[in-house]
This record gives sequence, structure tokens and C-alpha cells, in this order.
Amino acid sequence: MKKKRFINFLLTVLICAGLIEYFKIGKSLVSETLTNSFVNSSPFALHAGEDSSLPAVVINAKKLINRNSLQIFSLDEKFINDPFLHQRLIEFSYPARFGNSNYFIGMSNGELKSRCDLIDTEENVSVYVCK
Repeated sequence: MKKKRFINFLLTVLICAGLIEYFKIGKSLVSETLTNSFVNSSPFALHAGEDSSLPAVVINAKKLINRNSLQIFSLDEKFINDPFLHQRLIEFSYPARFGNSNYFIGMSNGELKSRCDLIDTEENVSVYVCK
């Protein structure tokens, strides 16, 4: 009988401690998310979260793709050899596609500069046409 009372007491203490921690976590989440910058920005807004989730070179490459109306593009070795940049650029550039093209996206100071013609530049990313 004493053992059962002790187990019930321990369960009650654990449940109370869990509830206290649960409400502490909830309070901290509410205080962080109810700021004006968080509440006033919609997660469904155009370009929401791009700056905080994507590297600047990927965003710049997408601007170049849109500005030059590229449907299919190729990538410089820097983008191909970096899986992080490669994957994000391929996904973020949709509906433009990565494939076999004369238009290359590369770094402005990369190897394409010497062997291809420059079309357009956005900060440190450029579009080249190679023949």
C-alpha cells in the first residue's frame, strides 16, 4: 500500500513539473512571436523568408535569371561543385531549368570571365554566353 502511494506521489510530482515546464515554454514562445515584426509579416507574402534562408549568391542568380528571361541555364563549376549552392539554385530558379545551355550562371570573378561574353551582373554573380 505504501509503495502504491509513493508511486502515485512521484507521478503527481512529475506531472506537475511537466506542466510547469510546458507553460514556461509556451510563455517564452508567445513573448518571442508576438513582436510587431513577426506578427506583421505574412508567411505567405511574396519573397517571405528568402533573405534569411538562402545565400545571397542564389538570390542574385535568380534575379539574373528573371531579368534575362532565361528558360534553361548552365552553371559554373563553383555552383556545380558546391552541393549546398547547387541544390538551392536549382530549386529556387524554378520555372527556369538547369540543363545544357549556352547561358551560364557563374561568379563575376570566375573562370567564365576569360572565355565567355558577359551578359549581365548582379553583385558578385553574372550571366555569360559561351559558344
